[in-house]
Amino acid sequence: WKIIGRNPEGGFAVKTISFTKPSHDNLEWILADSGVSYSWPETRFVDTKVEEFIELEERLVDGDSVTYALLDLVGLKPVQHGGKMGTIVGTAFEEVTGHCFAEHDSITSVVINVKVGGQAVIRGERVKREEDVIALTKRGNLIYASCKYKGRSYSSAHRRSGPHAIAASMQKEVSRVRSLVLPINFPKERIKRMVITTTQAMQLAGETGEVIVTNLAGLSDSLKQL
Repeated sequence: WKIIGRNPEGGFAVKTISFTKPSHDNLEWILADSGVSYSWPETRFVDTKVEEFIELEERLVDGDSVTYALLDLVGLKPVQHGGKMGTIVGTAFEEVTGHCFAEHDSITSVVINVKVGGQAVIRGERVKREEDVIALTKRGNLIYASCKYKGRSYSSAHRRSGPHAIAASMQKEVSRVRSLVLPINFPKERIKRMVITTTQAMQLAGETGEVIVTNLAGLSDSLKQL
């Protein structure tokens, strides 16, 4: 705000006053006419158990131990290694991330499993693109977050999970998130983009520009700034 008044010399004096104004935006209203579908984060997790998993993951312990701890946290059973296991673990990581968003003091509301209508049509039906997390902060910023669980098992022996492959995969995801256009009417200056991943993948991410890349251990501090 600018206050204009007279100074003792008879001229004009301008005083600037700044203050924080709480946002009155509502995430449901923002997404109402976008044509997207979504679900709400799970509230069944115990915070102390979530914190224990986050600390375990950050310590860079054996990859299998972290994966099994994640599945145990969300109440899922491991299956044989392969595509199905990757899908299950990825879904579990999204659920825990959604919970961390929902419990953070700077977040007013959050949705997960956001399905967005795409342009491609297969067998007469429009293919939907699924995104991970959309959240609204108390400051009125909209966060789009992609969740990427990158295991560490056999990282030195298997090409797909080696450091170079992880780094390339992270750069690809950062590029995708940076260029993503959401089907909503919202000021682009207030849209913040994030990739939530595991500790090793975060360390291998390289240059990320305006896209925030963090592990779950650093998520809280990142959200405080938004």
